[in-house]
Amino acid sequence: MVGDKISAVVERIPAHVVGDGKSTIRTLIKKFNTNPLVGEKYEKPMCKIRINFELSRTLKKGGWKLSSVIAKNETVFLKQNANISAGGISKDVTEVVNQNSRLLALRAAKSLGMEFCGVDIIYNPKTRQSYVLEVNDCPGIDIHHFPVMGEPQDVASDIIEYIVSRKTEQATPIGIDIQAPYLYHQIHD
Repeated sequence: MVGDKISAVVERIPAHVVGDGKSTIRTLIKKFNTNPLVGEKYEKPMCKIRINFELSRTLKKGGWKLSSVIAKNETVFLKQNANISAGGISKDVTEVVNQNSRLLALRAAKSLGMEFCGVDIIYNPKTRQSYVLEVNDCPGIDIHHFPVMGEPQDVASDIIEYIVSRKTEQATPIGIDIQAPYLYHQIHD
């Protein structure tokens, strides 16, 4: 959210593998981790899927093991959260996000006096209800510039245009790191 504008929206999809009918879940995870879009940390659009307690617990809940073979084209989710750092992927949905979520994001930001921020929303398609999970005053915008699926959105330009166009009495920007495009701003008392 930048000013009164929804600059970009991504859907975060939890870490998962898609079966080929012959490979184990462990093998499919290894294959995912060799994708050229997967980095060690945040230097690329995706992060490695790490085999850890959370992954094992999620598999167990679904009746799976790392040694299980998944049917061709069947999807098995490996984490309960959709964090990019946990192997989740980003899909740009800026043009198709529902109006309820758009309005809720704007209301949440305005109620906190935020000029630019990231609003994490959980949307229930069955009830068509949107719920604010959190509001980030220093959101990572790289997932909008480099989504795994969908069109990139130039959030950095939106932020810069907003800063340049607004009155100087408002929050003063104190820096933009071009290599890791996060915006920091000074909070006034």
